[in-house]
Amino acid sequence: MNREFQSHLPRPARYFPLDKGIYEVAANFRAFGKDFGNAELDQKVFQLDQDFAKYRENKLQCRQERLSKYVCTHELSSEVELGVHEFMVTRLALEWPSLFRLEQNESLKILHCSLTGESLVFDSLWRWIEARNATLQPPYVSGLDALCCQIQEDIALTSRTEQEREGWLSALHLCSPSHWAPENKIGKNYSAVHAPIAGSEKMNRTAAQLVDGAIRKGPYVRFVWGFGTDARLNHHPEPPAGFDPAQWKGRSFEKDKLDSPFILRLERQLIFGLPHLNAFFFGIHVYFIDGQEIRSNPQEKELLCSALLSMTPESLEYKGLTDSLKDVLDWFNTKT
Repeated sequence: MNREFQSHLPRPARYFPLDKGIYEVAANFRAFGKDFGNAELDQKVFQLDQDFAKYRENKLQCRQERLSKYVCTHELSSEVELGVHEFMVTRLALEWPSLFRLEQNESLKILHCSLTGESLVFDSLWRWIEARNATLQPPYVSGLDALCCQIQEDIALTSRTEQEREGWLSALHLCSPSHWAPENKIGKNYSAVHAPIAGSEKMNRTAAQLVDGAIRKGPYVRFVWGFGTDARLNHHPEPPAGFDPAQWKGRSFEKDKLDSPFILRLERQLIFGLPHLNAFFFGIHVYFIDGQEIRSNPQEKELLCSALLSMTPESLEYKGLTDSLKDVLDWFNTKT
Protein backbone atom coordinates (compact mmCIF):
# COMPACT_ATOMS: atom_id res chain seq x y z
CA MET A 1 0.00 0.00 0.00
CA ASN A 2 1.42 3.36 -1.03
CA ARG A 3 0.85 5.59 2.01
CA GLU A 4 2.22 8.66 0.24
CA PHE A 5 -0.53 8.62 -2.37
CA GLN A 6 -3.20 7.75 0.20
CA SER A 7 -2.31 10.75 2.35
CA HIS A 8 -3.39 13.07 -0.47
CA LEU A 9 -6.85 11.58 -0.77
CA PRO A 10 -9.88 13.62 0.35
CA ARG A 11 -11.81 13.02 3.54
CA PRO A 12 -14.72 10.58 3.22
CA ALA A 13 -17.96 11.94 1.82
CA ARG A 14 -20.84 12.45 4.24
CA TYR A 15 -24.47 11.77 3.39
CA PHE A 16 -27.61 11.98 5.51
CA PRO A 17 -30.44 10.78 3.26
CA LEU A 18 -33.22 11.01 5.85
CA ASP A 19 -34.37 14.46 4.78
CA LYS A 20 -38.04 13.42 4.73
CA GLY A 21 -38.03 11.96 8.23
CA ILE A 22 -39.71 8.77 7.02
CA TYR A 23 -38.53 5.26 6.21
CA GLU A 24 -39.56 4.08 2.78
CA VAL A 25 -38.58 1.34 0.36
CA ALA A 26 -38.50 2.94 -3.08
CA ALA A 27 -36.13 3.47 -5.99
CA ASN A 28 -35.58 7.17 -5.15
CA PHE A 29 -33.18 7.63 -8.05
CA ARG A 30 -31.35 10.96 -8.08
CA ALA A 31 -29.30 12.29 -10.96
CA PHE A 32 -25.65 11.31 -10.76
CA GLY A 33 -23.53 14.38 -10.13
CA LYS A 34 -26.02 16.11 -7.81
CA ASP A 35 -24.21 18.18 -5.21
CA PHE A 36 -24.71 16.67 -1.76
CA GLY A 37 -22.05 18.89 -0.20
CA ASN A 38 -19.04 16.67 -0.93
CA ALA A 39 -17.36 18.80 -3.59
CA GLU A 40 -15.84 16.77 -6.44
CA LEU A 41 -16.56 13.41 -4.80
CA ASP A 42 -20.24 13.75 -5.72
CA GLN A 43 -19.18 13.91 -9.37
CA LYS A 44 -17.27 10.63 -9.27
CA VAL A 45 -18.37 7.06 -9.93
CA PHE A 46 -15.52 5.77 -7.78
CA GLN A 47 -15.15 7.62 -4.48
CA LEU A 48 -11.64 7.21 -3.09
CA ASP A 49 -10.82 8.71 0.29
CA GLN A 50 -8.48 8.57 3.28
CA ASP A 51 -10.08 5.31 4.45
CA PHE A 52 -8.92 3.44 1.33
CA ALA A 53 -6.58 1.14 3.30
CA LYS A 54 -9.46 -0.02 5.52
CA TYR A 55 -11.60 -1.00 2.53
CA ARG A 56 -8.70 -2.65 0.72
CA GLU A 57 -7.75 -4.70 3.81
CA ASN A 58 -11.35 -5.82 4.23
CA LYS A 59 -11.43 -7.05 0.63
CA LEU A 60 -8.18 -8.95 1.06
CA GLN A 61 -9.44 -10.58 4.26
CA CYS A 62 -12.67 -11.65 2.55
CA ARG A 63 -10.76 -13.15 -0.37
CA GLN A 64 -8.50 -15.08 2.00
CA GLU A 65 -11.46 -16.43 3.97
CA ARG A 66 -13.23 -17.93 0.94
CA LEU A 67 -13.28 -16.20 -2.43
CA SER A 68 -16.54 -17.73 -3.66
CA LYS A 69 -18.36 -16.44 -0.55
CA TYR A 70 -17.89 -12.87 -1.77
CA VAL A 71 -17.13 -13.09 -5.51
CA CYS A 72 -19.66 -14.79 -7.80
CA THR A 73 -20.70 -14.83 -11.45
CA HIS A 74 -23.61 -16.41 -13.31
CA GLU A 75 -23.92 -16.44 -17.09
CA LEU A 76 -21.67 -13.40 -17.36
CA SER A 77 -21.11 -13.02 -21.08
CA SER A 78 -17.67 -12.16 -22.36
CA GLU A 79 -19.17 -9.10 -24.06
CA VAL A 80 -20.41 -7.69 -20.73
CA GLU A 81 -17.26 -8.68 -18.88
CA LEU A 82 -14.93 -6.98 -21.37
CA GLY A 83 -17.20 -3.95 -21.60
CA VAL A 84 -17.09 -3.51 -17.83
CA HIS A 85 -13.29 -3.81 -17.87
CA GLU A 86 -13.20 -0.92 -20.33
CA PHE A 87 -15.75 1.11 -18.35
CA MET A 88 -13.94 0.76 -15.03
CA VAL A 89 -10.43 1.35 -16.38
CA THR A 90 -11.32 4.40 -18.44
CA ARG A 91 -13.43 5.88 -15.65
CA LEU A 92 -10.68 5.45 -13.05
CA ALA A 93 -8.12 7.05 -15.35
CA LEU A 94 -10.52 9.92 -16.08
CA GLU A 95 -11.60 10.58 -12.49
CA TRP A 96 -8.27 10.04 -10.72
CA PRO A 97 -5.47 10.78 -13.22
CA SER A 98 -2.91 11.23 -10.44
CA LEU A 99 -3.66 7.72 -9.11
CA PHE A 100 -4.48 5.67 -12.21
CA ARG A 101 -2.52 5.90 -15.45
CA LEU A 102 -3.61 4.04 -18.56
CA GLU A 103 -0.78 2.96 -20.86
CA GLN A 104 -1.82 1.67 -24.29
CA ASN A 105 -0.16 0.26 -27.36
CA GLU A 106 -1.32 -1.91 -30.26
CA SER A 107 -1.46 -5.09 -28.22
CA LEU A 108 -1.85 -4.12 -24.55
CA LYS A 109 -3.75 -1.84 -22.20
CA ILE A 110 -2.10 -1.45 -18.80
CA LEU A 111 -3.65 0.33 -15.84
CA HIS A 112 -0.99 1.48 -13.40
CA CYS A 113 -2.55 1.77 -9.92
CA SER A 114 -0.59 4.05 -7.60
CA LEU A 115 -2.45 3.21 -4.38
CA THR A 116 -1.65 -0.51 -4.54
CA GLY A 117 1.46 -0.39 -6.72
CA GLU A 118 -0.11 -2.95 -9.07
CA SER A 119 -0.33 -2.82 -12.86
CA LEU A 120 -3.34 -4.54 -14.41
CA VAL A 121 -2.73 -5.85 -17.90
CA PHE A 122 -5.41 -6.41 -20.58
CA ASP A 123 -5.06 -7.18 -24.26
CA SER A 124 -6.28 -4.86 -27.02
CA LEU A 125 -9.83 -6.27 -26.69
CA TRP A 126 -9.89 -5.77 -22.89
CA ARG A 127 -9.35 -9.45 -22.11
CA TRP A 128 -7.66 -10.01 -18.77
CA ILE A 129 -4.00 -11.10 -18.81
CA GLU A 130 -2.30 -10.52 -15.44
CA ALA A 131 -1.58 -8.25 -12.49
CA ARG A 132 2.03 -7.19 -12.20
CA ASN A 133 3.50 -6.53 -8.74
CA ALA A 134 0.53 -8.23 -7.08
CA THR A 135 1.53 -10.59 -4.27
CA LEU A 136 -1.83 -11.24 -2.62
CA GLN A 137 -3.28 -14.70 -1.97
CA PRO A 138 -5.33 -16.06 -3.54
CA PRO A 139 -4.24 -14.42 -6.81
CA TYR A 140 -6.77 -12.42 -8.79
CA VAL A 141 -9.11 -14.75 -10.64
CA SER A 142 -10.33 -12.23 -13.22
CA GLY A 143 -9.95 -8.68 -14.43
CA LEU A 144 -13.11 -7.75 -12.55
CA ASP A 145 -11.66 -9.17 -9.33
CA ALA A 146 -8.44 -7.20 -9.82
CA LEU A 147 -10.24 -3.95 -10.62
CA CYS A 148 -12.58 -4.25 -7.64
CA CYS A 149 -9.56 -4.52 -5.34
CA GLN A 150 -8.36 -1.10 -6.51
CA ILE A 151 -11.52 0.71 -5.38
CA GLN A 152 -13.58 1.08 -2.20
CA GLU A 153 -16.93 0.21 -3.77
CA ASP A 154 -18.48 -3.22 -4.01
CA ILE A 155 -20.03 -3.89 -7.40
CA ALA A 156 -22.88 -5.80 -8.96
CA LEU A 157 -23.61 -6.34 -12.64
CA THR A 158 -27.09 -6.94 -14.01
CA SER A 159 -27.42 -8.42 -17.49
CA ARG A 160 -30.61 -8.59 -19.55
CA THR A 161 -32.00 -10.29 -22.65
CA GLU A 162 -35.22 -9.86 -24.60
CA GLN A 163 -36.52 -12.97 -22.85
CA GLU A 164 -35.40 -11.92 -19.36
CA ARG A 165 -36.82 -8.40 -19.05
CA GLU A 166 -35.97 -8.10 -15.35
CA GLY A 167 -32.44 -9.23 -16.04
CA TRP A 168 -30.35 -11.26 -13.60
CA LEU A 169 -27.36 -10.65 -11.34
CA SER A 170 -24.51 -11.80 -13.53
CA ALA A 171 -21.62 -10.75 -11.26
CA LEU A 172 -21.08 -9.75 -7.64
CA HIS A 173 -17.90 -8.60 -5.94
CA LEU A 174 -19.30 -7.90 -2.49
CA CYS A 175 -16.96 -7.68 0.49
CA SER A 176 -19.08 -5.25 2.55
CA PRO A 177 -22.45 -7.03 2.52
CA SER A 178 -25.23 -5.66 4.73
CA HIS A 179 -26.61 -8.92 6.13
CA TRP A 180 -27.05 -10.75 2.81
CA ALA A 181 -25.03 -13.39 1.03
CA PRO A 182 -23.88 -13.03 -2.60
CA GLU A 183 -24.19 -16.78 -3.14
CA ASN A 184 -27.92 -16.51 -2.35
CA LYS A 185 -28.51 -13.67 -4.83
CA ILE A 186 -26.32 -14.42 -7.85
CA GLY A 187 -28.28 -15.39 -10.95
CA LYS A 188 -31.62 -14.12 -9.62
CA ASN A 189 -33.78 -11.49 -11.29
CA TYR A 190 -34.62 -8.09 -9.81
CA SER A 191 -37.81 -9.16 -8.01
CA ALA A 192 -36.24 -12.26 -6.49
CA VAL A 193 -33.19 -10.31 -5.29
CA HIS A 194 -35.34 -7.72 -3.50
CA ALA A 195 -38.20 -9.95 -2.34
CA PRO A 196 -36.80 -10.46 1.22
CA ILE A 197 -36.77 -6.68 1.82
CA ALA A 198 -39.78 -5.72 3.91
CA GLY A 199 -41.94 -3.22 2.02
CA SER A 200 -40.46 -3.90 -1.40
CA GLU A 201 -43.67 -5.25 -2.96
CA LYS A 202 -44.67 -2.01 -4.71
CA MET A 203 -41.20 -1.49 -6.13
CA ASN A 204 -40.96 -5.08 -7.32
CA ARG A 205 -44.19 -4.77 -9.30
CA THR A 206 -42.37 -2.36 -11.63
CA ALA A 207 -39.15 -4.39 -11.73
CA ALA A 208 -38.93 -4.65 -15.52
CA GLN A 209 -39.39 -0.88 -15.93
CA LEU A 210 -36.80 -0.14 -13.23
CA VAL A 211 -34.24 -2.39 -14.93
CA ASP A 212 -34.98 -0.80 -18.30
CA GLY A 213 -34.50 2.67 -16.83
CA ALA A 214 -31.27 1.64 -15.12
CA ILE A 215 -29.88 0.44 -18.46
CA ARG A 216 -31.16 3.09 -20.85
CA LYS A 217 -31.34 6.22 -18.67
CA GLY A 218 -29.36 7.83 -15.88
CA PRO A 219 -26.79 7.45 -14.46
CA TYR A 220 -28.30 7.71 -11.00
CA VAL A 221 -27.41 7.59 -7.33
CA ARG A 222 -29.61 6.43 -4.47
CA PHE A 223 -29.12 5.84 -0.76
CA VAL A 224 -30.18 3.20 1.73
CA TRP A 225 -29.57 3.19 5.46
CA GLY A 226 -29.80 0.87 8.42
CA PHE A 227 -28.95 0.32 12.05
CA GLY A 228 -25.70 -1.07 13.38
CA THR A 229 -23.66 -1.13 16.54
CA ASP A 230 -20.23 -1.31 14.92
CA ALA A 231 -18.41 0.15 11.94
CA ARG A 232 -17.25 -3.16 10.48
CA LEU A 233 -17.65 -3.27 6.71
CA ASN A 234 -18.29 -7.00 6.38
CA HIS A 235 -21.68 -8.07 7.70
CA HIS A 236 -22.11 -11.28 5.74
CA PRO A 237 -24.84 -13.34 7.47
CA GLU A 238 -22.38 -16.22 7.89
CA PRO A 239 -19.55 -15.20 10.25
CA PRO A 240 -16.00 -16.39 9.62
CA ALA A 241 -14.79 -19.31 11.68
CA GLY A 242 -14.22 -18.47 15.32
CA PHE A 243 -16.61 -15.50 15.54
CA ASP A 244 -19.61 -15.42 17.85
CA PRO A 245 -22.69 -15.11 15.54
CA ALA A 246 -24.51 -12.63 17.81
CA GLN A 247 -21.48 -10.39 18.11
CA TRP A 248 -20.75 -10.68 14.39
CA LYS A 249 -24.28 -9.55 13.50
CA GLY A 250 -23.57 -6.16 15.06
CA ARG A 251 -27.12 -5.21 16.00
CA SER A 252 -27.14 -5.66 19.79
CA PHE A 253 -27.96 -2.22 21.18
CA GLU A 254 -26.33 -1.46 24.56
CA LYS A 255 -27.39 1.99 25.70
CA ASP A 256 -24.70 2.17 28.40
CA LYS A 257 -21.86 1.31 26.02
CA LEU A 258 -18.90 3.69 26.45
CA ASP A 259 -18.56 4.13 22.70
CA SER A 260 -21.60 5.13 20.70
CA PRO A 261 -24.13 2.26 20.86
CA PHE A 262 -25.73 3.35 17.57
CA ILE A 263 -24.07 3.53 14.16
CA LEU A 264 -25.98 4.68 11.09
CA ARG A 265 -24.82 2.51 8.20
CA LEU A 266 -25.30 4.16 4.80
CA GLU A 267 -24.86 2.94 1.26
CA ARG A 268 -24.30 5.29 -1.64
CA GLN A 269 -25.50 3.22 -4.57
CA LEU A 270 -24.44 4.19 -8.10
CA ILE A 271 -26.44 2.97 -11.10
CA PHE A 272 -24.63 3.39 -14.43
CA GLY A 273 -26.35 2.09 -17.55
CA LEU A 274 -24.42 0.26 -20.26
CA PRO A 275 -27.07 0.15 -23.02
CA HIS A 276 -24.65 -1.11 -25.67
CA LEU A 277 -24.20 -4.20 -23.47
CA ASN A 278 -27.85 -4.45 -22.34
CA ALA A 279 -26.57 -4.31 -18.77
CA PHE A 280 -25.98 -1.92 -15.92
CA PHE A 281 -23.20 -1.37 -13.41
CA PHE A 282 -24.14 -1.02 -9.74
CA GLY A 283 -21.63 0.36 -7.24
CA ILE A 284 -22.08 0.24 -3.46
CA HIS A 285 -20.01 2.45 -1.17
CA VAL A 286 -20.61 1.92 2.56
CA TYR A 287 -20.33 4.84 4.98
CA PHE A 288 -20.93 5.18 8.71
CA ILE A 289 -22.15 8.03 10.93
CA ASP A 290 -21.59 7.73 14.65
CA GLY A 291 -24.80 8.04 16.65
CA GLN A 292 -23.22 10.60 18.97
CA GLU A 293 -22.72 12.88 15.98
CA ILE A 294 -26.39 12.63 15.06
CA ARG A 295 -27.44 12.95 18.68
CA SER A 296 -25.67 16.31 18.96
CA ASN A 297 -27.35 17.66 15.81
CA PRO A 298 -30.99 18.55 16.69
CA GLN A 299 -32.25 18.49 13.10
CA GLU A 300 -30.63 15.15 12.20
CA LYS A 301 -31.74 13.63 15.51
CA GLU A 302 -35.33 14.66 14.88
CA LEU A 303 -35.32 13.31 11.34
CA LEU A 304 -33.80 9.98 12.36
CA CYS A 305 -36.20 9.45 15.26
CA SER A 306 -39.13 10.36 13.02
CA ALA A 307 -37.94 7.86 10.40
CA LEU A 308 -37.55 5.11 13.02
CA LEU A 309 -41.08 5.75 14.31
CA SER A 310 -42.45 5.52 10.75
CA MET A 311 -41.15 1.97 10.23
CA THR A 312 -43.62 -0.90 10.00
CA PRO A 313 -43.21 -3.92 12.28
CA GLU A 314 -41.94 -5.86 9.26
CA SER A 315 -39.32 -3.22 8.47
CA LEU A 316 -38.22 -3.06 12.10
CA GLU A 317 -37.73 -6.82 12.04
CA TYR A 318 -35.83 -6.68 8.75
CA LYS A 319 -33.51 -3.95 10.06
CA GLY A 320 -32.93 -5.69 13.40
CA LEU A 321 -34.69 -3.03 15.47
CA THR A 322 -37.71 -4.89 16.85
CA ASP A 323 -36.32 -5.44 20.33
CA SER A 324 -34.32 -2.23 20.65
CA LEU A 325 -36.46 0.54 19.12
CA LYS A 326 -37.62 1.95 22.46
CA ASP A 327 -34.10 1.92 23.91
CA VAL A 328 -32.71 3.55 20.76
CA LEU A 329 -35.29 6.36 20.87
CA ASP A 330 -34.74 6.87 24.58
CA TRP A 331 -30.99 7.10 24.03
CA PHE A 332 -31.37 9.70 21.28
CA ASN A 333 -33.76 11.76 23.37
CA THR A 334 -31.57 11.75 26.47
CA LYS A 335 -29.53 14.91 26.82
CA THR A 336 -25.87 14.42 25.99
